[in-house]
Amino acid sequence: MSDMPAVVILSRNGDNLRACVQSILDNQAGGEPADIIVVDDGARAGAPDLPVTWIEGQTPFVFARNANIGIQAAGRDCILMNDDARLMTPQGFTELARVAGAQPTIGLCSAAISGVVCNPMQRRHWPPRLRVIPVMVAFMAVFIPGAIYQAIGPLDERYVGYGYDDNDYCRRVTVAGLLLATWDGCLVNHDGQLPSSFRTRPDINALYAMNREFYQKKWEGK
Repeated sequence: MSDMPAVVILSRNGDNLRACVQSILDNQAGGEPADIIVVDDGARAGAPDLPVTWIEGQTPFVFARNANIGIQAAGRDCILMNDDARLMTPQGFTELARVAGAQPTIGLCSAAISGVVCNPMQRRHWPPRLRVIPVMVAFMAVFIPGAIYQAIGPLDERYVGYGYDDNDYCRRVTVAGLLLATWDGCLVNHDGQLPSSFRTRPDINALYAMNREFYQKKWEGK
């Protein structure tokens, strides 16, 4: 096991996964298969040769549930990463974990994102710095310290549609008195060249509405 944090990727698309993993291998010198944990939702059939640790995901696919499976398998600090994203910065994840991990008030820290991200505050600023982000960071490539995961608990697996599972976790972190941040020194590309398994589904609007309604009811009056 190297000094980089574990990278947990949920994937059903072998082509996406191959590009995502290759970007990590190209930029994280010294990384080992134990450092990249793939929770499989069908991708292994299309990329069986990848040097990763495969974990079987549960079906039907629920993002929060399979994310918990991967994070718990890692058992340490980790980056939760989309399979339609690519790391662009040499040693980016190692440095993201080092910078964010040195700040005890930081609960979650995103890489800077180029391309599509629902929170534009996560886009890269120059010169690079660690920036506190209010309310939420979208989970494109987010550093989750192992101690924070143990303190806050797993992602809420009742979010069975699309979205808001990351809003919910960010809110739990801030309620606990911790901060959310983005570090510009690590750049992840999410430009849409790799197709999203979720956002291309014909029922995406209904799935999004389902999770939004659950989020609003859960936090109503709190």
